[in-house]
Amino acid sequence: MNNPARYVKDPQLLKSLDTITDVFGDGSFYTMDYFSGDRLDRILSEDHHSVDDFKVLLAKVFVTEEMNRMDFGACCSAFTAKDKRGHVLVGRNFDFTHPLFGILLRTASPGELKTIGMADMSFSDMKPGSLTDGKTDITTAVTVPYFNMDGMNEAGLFIGVLQLRKATTAQDSGKRKVITTSMIRAVLDRAKTVEEAEEIFRSYDMQSPIANNDYHFFVADASGASRVFEYVDNVLNVIDTDLVTNFYLSKGMRKKGGGKERYAVLKELLNYREGRMEKKDMMDALRLVSQPSGSKGKSNTLWSAVYDLTAKEVTVVTGHRYSKAKTYKIL
Repeated sequence: MNNPARYVKDPQLLKSLDTITDVFGDGSFYTMDYFSGDRLDRILSEDHHSVDDFKVLLAKVFVTEEMNRMDFGACCSAFTAKDKRGHVLVGRNFDFTHPLFGILLRTASPGELKTIGMADMSFSDMKPGSLTDGKTDITTAVTVPYFNMDGMNEAGLFIGVLQLRKATTAQDSGKRKVITTSMIRAVLDRAKTVEEAEEIFRSYDMQSPIANNDYHFFVADASGASRVFEYVDNVLNVIDTDLVTNFYLSKGMRKKGGGKERYAVLKELLNYREGRMEKKDMMDALRLVSQPSGSKGKSNTLWSAVYDLTAKEVTVVTGHRYSKAKTYKIL
């Protein structure tokens, strides 16, 4: 193992940690294959309302020791199109203000669907480069499935989270309470269609983990269906759409929020191409609406990804390295 993981005893988790690879050698982008169960049933069986709740729960479920501090949030853009072969593609930019510390995560958890997607370990309060520096305790890395910001499963179901700004969602209908990333994990592991994803969303009470921030989710499947799931006054709304950025799409809230310029550009492209785009076209579109790096405190595109829901593979560009795209398949 490259680094110590003092509190990890599960041999499958240790095997997973051994697969961590620094892709460019600069500590900004890693890959990891995850073979152990991600303990979703235990996570979903307990209420968690906030980041602090979630930190305590993950620690109890994975290692029984206190984990590092966590934070959650996302800006971003996402849209769908079809290529000339009829493959369903999803384009996704993940934008945030912190430095890039991403992991291309592939999971093969017993009893769950295989998945592939991008996780942001900056929210774990670990540091870029720490996963393979040979000295940092990387116990927290066993929880990486719960840092997925976007991903796809073997059935061709995609989900990604995008940030909104409004009063925090805190549903209280008597169902089990979950936060943003545990919902992403539940959908990735268990939903094959947008309809099944909606069933999962309606089975839990959503809790936004950060005050004065809300989130909506873009979900698409291999049939070409795509929907946005967003909460207004603690009510879940589901909207059919092929495009989303960072403003509300629900009636009465429409266009409250940001990302309108990015939305307009992508909408024009989709209309012009009549919803038909090749993978290269998708990546070019993501690059066109990407947020520049180097502006301190301002949003920066950490990764651009094109998910092929038909071929079950994803092409990823990290840190604006558009000439160095990497393509990965589900395990």
